[in-house]
Amino acid sequence: MELDESIKGNVTFVDYSNVSIKRKCMIFIRLKNSSHQFIDDVYYISIIKGNILSLRQLLEKGYEIKMNDHTLTLLDTHRAMIANITIIKNKMLLLNIQIDMPKCLKACVKDETLLWHMTLGHVNFDSLKMMAQKEMLKGLLSIIHPNHLCEGCLVEK
Repeated sequence: MELDESIKGNVTFVDYSNVSIKRKCMIFIRLKNSSHQFIDDVYYISIIKGNILSLRQLLEKGYEIKMNDHTLTLLDTHRAMIANITIIKNKMLLLNIQIDMPKCLKACVKDETLLWHMTLGHVNFDSLKMMAQKEMLKGLLSIIHPNHLCEGCLVEK
């Protein structure tokens, strides 16, 4: 998300080797509790097979890092846990995160009757008409049976 290709620079490793930064982006990750989180200013380096997160950069962004007895706990800026990682033999931290693609679903319905039908879980139009007559819902004025069929209802049948 929000890919910035104007970023140029290098990342230097402990052995003083360098790799060039190709892009900077924001990634959208799924946490173990199925909620989602954004991590921004992530560098894309094409020659590296995995992704590298800098602990220093996470600290600068307000993340909290706790280390205790071969375990690292990463907390977001609201102190919610993102990950609990065990330190492996070569002193690296292997973090398996699921990168998700955000979804934006938008529906445009001009027919207000059809919109009420879908909003109320595809309730039948006679029931909608009865709810309108008894003034059971605010904003539901009058129901006119649409002259086209609901695609969702057809699929379900």
